[in-house]
Amino acid sequence: MKELVHVEGRRVSYSQGVSHLAAALSPLGLAANVVAQLAACVTELRQLEIESQKIATARQITLELIEVRRREVEFALQALRLDAASQSGTLNGLHDALGIASRMMASRLISDDERRMAQGTVEILTKGLVGLHKANGHKLVSIVDSVLNGQGAMMYNYLPPAT
Repeated sequence: MKELVHVEGRRVSYSQGVSHLAAALSPLGLAANVVAQLAACVTELRQLEIESQKIATARQITLELIEVRRREVEFALQALRLDAASQSGTLNGLHDALGIASRMMASRLISDDERRMAQGTVEILTKGLVGLHKANGHKLVSIVDSVLNGQGAMMYNYLPPAT
């Protein structure tokens, strides 16, 4: 909707439609202009309230959609946890996967989204390795340091397997 009332600094002006309304209300005499300006202000305030309600409704819908999506992803994560708990990964497999994910983080041949997923994978695998080693009484200080400090990720460029 076009502005009926325009305020710039301390100067207030009205759209041409307000002047047309004032002319139509000429039987009111001098009050016609004030009534037309008042109608413009009230009309614009009502429109702003309607727009505000639309924005609030859209915001609420968006928040609800985000919450639904969060629950879906949490459900998927829980399913993955259950699946992972039922499968046993070997320590060598975790090390190999960690190396691959680290190289992917440094690669310029993949998208930013893939690099972020690789970074998340490195964090997950590192925690898994630390957990396995703690359970077995081993120490992984040098591996964890190199991964957390980024040195492991910078040593190689990831090249996807040829197809």
